[in-house]
Amino acid sequence: MENATKALVMAGGILIAIMILAALLYASTYWKIMPEKQDETTAAKQLSEFNQQYESYDRDALYGTDLVTVLNKAIDNNERYDAKPRRKYVYKYRIYNKYRCLWRATYI
Repeated sequence: MENATKALVMAGGILIAIMILAALLYASTYWKIMPEKQDETTAAKQLSEFNQQYESYDRDALYGTDLVTVLNKAIDNNERYDAKPRRKYVYKYRIYNKYRCLWRATYI
């Protein structure tokens, strides 16, 4: 009878140890995935904030100042986030009304 009791205690101990190991394995997997999901949501939030700057200019009629603003913003972002050595670009644009040129700009 004593051997059967010891066998049951040993089996119970092994079962509890297996359950603890499974819980630790699940928790470690969960903690690895959690930061990855947080990084993905942070990246998606940053991307939507970045795109929101330009979506305000996505409409049918733009004024000349809006065009100049969005072009300057694009040039600034290209210079700020470009990892490659900067090539020189020339941006030329003119804004006309019916009769004459209202504004000219050149960026190098």
